[in-house]
Amino acid sequence: MNQDLAIIALGIALGMIFFQRTGFSPGGIISPGLLALNMYSFHSLAWTIVFSMLVFSLLEICIRLLGIYGRQRVATALMLAALLRLAAGNVMLFDPFWLGWVIPGLVAADVQRQGILPTFSGLIAVSGTAFLIGGLLL
Repeated sequence: MNQDLAIIALGIALGMIFFQRTGFSPGGIISPGLLALNMYSFHSLAWTIVFSMLVFSLLEICIRLLGIYGRQRVATALMLAALLRLAAGNVMLFDPFWLGWVIPGLVAADVQRQGILPTFSGLIAVSGTAFLIGGLLL
């Protein structure tokens, strides 16, 4: 458990450095660390990305229809991700609970704000770095 917490903290720190250097968010504050914990599972990683894009599509519709922005946009993304997770039930099997709705919600909010390529390249780079450093040090 302490190793998991250290990798999450490392992901947060690396995400802050990445944001400071590039100006792009790597998919939320906690997303890189949580994703780094699950880098060994391609299935979980792929479903997280697919689910994030689905939430992004629904978020884009909500933004155009309702004109939401700021914190409401992030809250809507998390709410949509949670509702989709509930609707999916056991169809989308995510090992950890957080991969199923928190990460896709945060990533979708960042994709909507800054674009697909900057968000996913930052998320994969920071998560991969946290995974590698965590594996070497811990």
